[in-house]
Amino acid sequence: MTAAEKPRILALFGSVVLFGAERGNLESLMALKARGAEILCLIPDWSWNTEVPHVLDARGLAWRKVPFVHIGRGLSWYILLLRNPYRFARANLAFLRALRAFKATHIHAYAQSSI
Repeated sequence: MTAAEKPRILALFGSVVLFGAERGNLESLMALKARGAEILCLIPDWSWNTEVPHVLDARGLAWRKVPFVHIGRGLSWYILLLRNPYRFARANLAFLRALRAFKATHIHAYAQSSI
């Protein structure tokens, strides 16, 4: 496999804790990396996101903190109506920049909730 044929996978890793689905996705990404794929994980830029970067570093996976949109139950109207549109624009811009700079051939986005 030549460098031009190697898959370049941009993984949207929006969780800040590692439960079953996150660990399963890490194993999938590691299997792809073992077969020659280059992986870049986009993770939330939230200040409490401390566990995931350490795990990604330990596994040798590249990562970058970017804005993620707050989605979930129990959000205040302030976050939902005033902060999310701004974060939505910032998150999309960061995603497009990462996509262009990394030259991804694939995007890995797994469902994180049933919302």
